[in-house]
Amino acid sequence: MSTQPELNITNNNGYLYFNSQGNYECSSTSYTINSTGNYITDIDKDIIIESRLGNVSVISDTQTITLNSDGPSSNAIVINASNTTGGILTLTGSGGYSLTTSNGDISLLSQGSNINIGVSPSGTPAQ
Repeated sequence: MSTQPELNITNNNGYLYFNSQGNYECSSTSYTINSTGNYITDIDKDIIIESRLGNVSVISDTQTITLNSDGPSSNAIVINASNTTGGILTLTGSGGYSLTTSNGDISLLSQGSNINIGVSPSGTPAQ
């Protein structure tokens, strides 16, 4: 019986591994992908991006960041700050902040606290 081809590169700082089924693993102290074209990840199942000790940043230097879901449920996109003291901070420039719904409610609910809407003096830092 013949062995299936695989590629395994190992050094003191990590490893890179490909097997004949197309599985890929990489363990390293830093992982960078540079491209002058598109970077496409086409997956049939879930994509999980996790940082165990640091932040996760999604940055577009000159264009738009779009979150799009074709899910049919009322929670097709969920932003969850799950820590008991966690919160969500949204900052915008002079373009403002727009919420649009085609035919649904906009609901704000604060359990046990206030909903504050107001205009602060110019130059007041975000909370």
